[in-house]
Amino acid sequence: MPVPKRERKLLIDLDAQPMPIPDMVISDRPELVVDLGNLREPSNIKVMAIGQGGIKAAQVLIEKGYTGVDYIACDTDATLLADTPIPVRLQLGNSGIGTGDNPTLARDEAIASTDKIIRALADETMILFLLAGFGGGVGTGCTPVVARIARSLGITTAAVVTTPFLFEGNEPIDRALDGIQLLAEEVDSLLVINNEQLLIAHPELTLLTAFAKSDLAQAEPVASLSSLSSDKHPTIAIDLRKTREFLSQGGVSFHSVGYARGPGRVTHAIEDALRSPLVADYDVYRAKSVLLYLQYGDKSAAGDGETQEELTMDELSEVNRFLDSFSNEIVTFWGLAPDDTLGEYVSVTLFAGGFSLNDIGGMRAHVEAATTARDLIRAKEEAIRERRRTEFYGAAAKSPLPYRRHAVYIFQPDDLDNPEVIRMVESSPTGRRSQELHAQIVRRSLTSSHTSTSDSEQPHQHV
Repeated sequence: MPVPKRERKLLIDLDAQPMPIPDMVISDRPELVVDLGNLREPSNIKVMAIGQGGIKAAQVLIEKGYTGVDYIACDTDATLLADTPIPVRLQLGNSGIGTGDNPTLARDEAIASTDKIIRALADETMILFLLAGFGGGVGTGCTPVVARIARSLGITTAAVVTTPFLFEGNEPIDRALDGIQLLAEEVDSLLVINNEQLLIAHPELTLLTAFAKSDLAQAEPVASLSSLSSDKHPTIAIDLRKTREFLSQGGVSFHSVGYARGPGRVTHAIEDALRSPLVADYDVYRAKSVLLYLQYGDKSAAGDGETQEELTMDELSEVNRFLDSFSNEIVTFWGLAPDDTLGEYVSVTLFAGGFSLNDIGGMRAHVEAATTARDLIRAKEEAIRERRRTEFYGAAAKSPLPYRRHAVYIFQPDDLDNPEVIRMVESSPTGRRSQELHAQIVRRSLTSSHTSTSDSEQPHQHV
C-alpha cells in the first residue's frame, strides 16, 4: 500500500456545529457510481468499508472466505472504487475524486450522499461494521456521518478504525485522534487499532507487510463477531441478538485472541489474549461488558494420527472463574463451539467494552492538549478583539457603559393638557428623562403658565 501524500494541513474542526443530516430524499438524478449489487437476499450484517484503508481490510475478509455478510465499498474516488473487487460500491459525493486528506470536505460529501447511504442500509440491516483507516480524508471525515445515519435507522453500529504509524507524521496522527473523538459520539461500539503497537509486537515487519498486518488486525474483530452468529454447530451459541446486545453496551472496546494447550490451557489462553500489545492500554477489569468465545478441538472430526483433547468440565470452570472475577454490574456473554482445526489447542476470543476514550493510550493527553489549544486560541482571539476595540474607541472601551435605571412615572391629566409640558417632554431625549426632569418640567410649565396668566390679568392700555 503506497504511503498517502500528506500535503493538506487541515484538521477536523472540533468546534463545528453537529453534522446536519437532511431528511431522506430519493433523488431522481443519475448516479455517478452507485452499484448496490444483488441485494435480493440481504444479510442482517453489513460491513461498510470507507476509504482506502477500510476497503483493504474488507478485501482481507473476502479473501479469507468470510461470508454471511454484505460488503459495501465507499469512497469519494470513483477510480479507486472501480478497481476494488468488492462488488457493491457506493460513491460518496458527486466529484468522483479524492478529498486531499481533508476530513471536512469528506464529511460534506458523505452528507450529500445521505439518501444513497440510507438505501444501502434500509433492508433489515441489524448490525453494521464500519472499517476505516483514520488520518486521511475519506475515512476520517465520512465514517462519523455514516455511523450517525445508521444509528438513526435503528442499526447497531460498531466501528473498527486504525491510527497511523509514527513514520506517517504528526498531522495524520492528529487528524486521526480528532476523528476518533467525533466518531465515539456516533457509534455504539468503537475499536481502535494503534498501528504502532503492531510494530512493537512484530518489529521485523517491512513497509508493505506492516500495512498488510494492519489490514488483518482490522479485519479480525469483524470476522470474529460476524462468525459468532453464523456458527452452525455451537455448543453454546452467541446469536445475533446477543451480539447486538453486547455491542449496544457502548464505549470503546478491545478484541484479542489467545491460544494454549496442556494443563490449564483455558486459563493460559485467556492470559495469552490479554498479553496482546493491542490491549496493553486497557485494564480488562474496568470493562462494563465482556464477551468470551471458547473454541476447542473436535475429537470426532480428528483424522488419522491427530491428537485431540476433549474439553473437560474442569476446563469450563476456568471460564467461570475468569468471568466471576468481574463485578456484579458487568454484563457478560460467553459461548462455546468445536473447531476441528485446533487439535490439542483451545482458542479464546475475547471482547471487552465500555471503556472511555481516555482509556486509549495517549488519548487523554491528546484531548487535554486539544482543549488547551482551543482555549489558548480563544483567549488570543479575545485579546486581539479587545485591543482593536481599545484602539477604535479609546480607554472608554475597557470600561462597561454605566447602567442607568430609568424611573417610570405617570403624567397627570393636567400635565397632558398643558402644551408647555408636552413641548418640554418632546424636546428631551428619551434616555435623559427622569423623575427629576419631570418635576423640573412641571415646575417650569407652572411658572410659565403663572406668568402668562399674570400678564393676561393686567388691564389693556389703549393707545
